[in-house]
Amino acid sequence: MAMSKEERIARKHGHTKQERLQIENGVPNVSQMREGVPILRSTTEGVVEYIRYNGILHKNILESTLDPDPSPSDVVGFADDGYVKFGNGLIMQWGQETISATSEVVTFPISFPTACLNIVGTAYRAAQTGGLTNAIAIHTLPTRTGATFNTATVWDTLMWQAIGH
Repeated sequence: MAMSKEERIARKHGHTKQERLQIENGVPNVSQMREGVPILRSTTEGVVEYIRYNGILHKNILESTLDPDPSPSDVVGFADDGYVKFGNGLIMQWGQETISATSEVVTFPISFPTACLNIVGTAYRAAQTGGLTNAIAIHTLPTRTGATFNTATVWDTLMWQAIGH
């Protein structure tokens, strides 16, 4: 007897027809699950694998219906200043500032909704030919909207990158 397309896909991924029929709807009851035995469920989030471990329910979304495309969802310009938002909430921002003093305030193109996790800066000086003798440092910890950098001397340009969520 010939196999259906669904049976061929299930067998390719190591699942039998019986296993496919056991996928139910909704979140399982933790008390009814066996320790370490995964259960697949169909939920509003998509296809989810649930595992009970040490009495706690853990979940792994296998196929999301909420954001089926994990690629960048919002890109604003690939110019000197810009940002990209990813479907998982991560935001990357970048920019360039002309440095006119030894302290330079950086304002992000958009505010991070929760927090800036990290920011790095690189100073450029056109007249510097023998290597850098002075460093650039963060003067204030980054906020959701920006940060301040300090240098020992005035540079031409500060290039920065920040990540957050």
